[in-house]
Amino acid sequence: MSYKYMQQGVRVLGLSPNARSVLWVLADITDDTDESNQRAHSWLSQQQLMVRTGIKSQKTLKKAITELRERKIITVDYEPGTHQGRHQYFINETILEQEYELGKAQVKKMDREIRETESQRMRDYRQAKKFHAELAGFLEHQEERAKKKEELKKL
Repeated sequence: MSYKYMQQGVRVLGLSPNARSVLWVLADITDDTDESNQRAHSWLSQQQLMVRTGIKSQKTLKKAITELRERKIITVDYEPGTHQGRHQYFINETILEQEYELGKAQVKKMDREIRETESQRMRDYRQAKKFHAELAGFLEHQEERAKKKEELKKL
């Protein structure tokens, strides 16, 4: 199990839930490195991958795998001579690390923007509350003036 890949996989932004699920399962069962080529890998059939991810259709699974392959997060080697056999999935550590760092930076930026927006909303709220209090005081003063005028007219 590679906790490093699992942690990084969670932070990759823009992945569909199915692609994230596939990446999570691959990270969970992967060997951290293959001594011969220094690449993290795992062997699974598509059926096994469907069971582990909870994805119900092969089409959906293939779409998720394609999404990961297009972003170069994983590569897939197919077992020769079999279409339904096991596949060897390699997690591209460099790309995953880059995606993770980019995701971390984007999350920090979004958090900062959210905090700034919330701070601005609080300032706006306080300003509106102050304005409403002043307006209420002004209207109260106007009502008192109108009552005094009425009393003066009666005298």
